[in-house]
Amino acid sequence: MAITGIFSQPYSLKLLVAASSTFQTVVGAANATAALAYIHFPRAEESDSPSWAIVSDEDTPLRREKKGTGYWADEGSLMLSFDFFVPGDNDDTVESSEEWFLQQAGDIISDMEALAGEGEPVAGQTHLAVLAFVHRDGPWELDTAEFGELPDLDEESAPSRLWHASFDVEF
Repeated sequence: MAITGIFSQPYSLKLLVAASSTFQTVVGAANATAALAYIHFPRAEESDSPSWAIVSDEDTPLRREKKGTGYWADEGSLMLSFDFFVPGDNDDTVESSEEWFLQQAGDIISDMEALAGEGEPVAGQTHLAVLAFVHRDGPWELDTAEFGELPDLDEESAPSRLWHASFDVEF
């Protein structure tokens, strides 16, 4: 089912993130459809995954503007944030975990740049026509104590560092 109307933009952004092969690898998803389970709108709830993305409109309300008789256009920006646990083999030091996180986040944005406005990645949907990616905040290591109950992870390979960054995606 195609999502239309005012919520089509957040859903299209979710599809764009899910189509990123880097995002799929980070969350362990087999494909874009499976990756959608790791992308939340408007906020993350309890999850079985140690890594996720959040699409939110909390700082900037969704906007539809009348452009002509019978024609409305979506305009504005959404916030996209990534929270990723760093795999055990990359979290020996703060520097190595930050380096891993920055590479993954950068690669996801690059994937999205290449895909924005292109093709039909998931269930016949068309990607969001992105005008700009604006770095908002982060990266920083999050205190996992703030998250309450986290997923049960294998003790030997459990990641210990959770990193965050967020972006404004203008459309």
